[in-house]
Amino acid sequence: MSKPRTKGIQGYTGSIAKAQIRMVDRHPDVELVGVLVHHEDKAGLDASQIADIDPLGVIATNRLDNIERWRPTSSSTIRRPKRIRTSFRCLRLART
Repeated sequence: MSKPRTKGIQGYTGSIAKAQIRMVDRHPDVELVGVLVHHEDKAGLDASQIADIDPLGVIATNRLDNIERWRPTSSSTIRRPKRIRTSFRCLRLART
């Protein structure tokens, strides 16, 4: 019996996060379930459009309250001083 896939969220979508989205997409044990963006112009985009890869069906949002609905088990965020509270909230909501 195979183990369940890790449900991951990506916090923010700069150049490093784009690479992280690509890595998660290629990893057989991780499923990308959500992407949190800062800029309104990225909200509503498929994560694939942000990372320049084939469609994933994961729609980016700029609303933190969506994190709980995604039911993540892991989180990858970029730690910037002005966004550290958001990063910690993403990590706290990830269920292990």
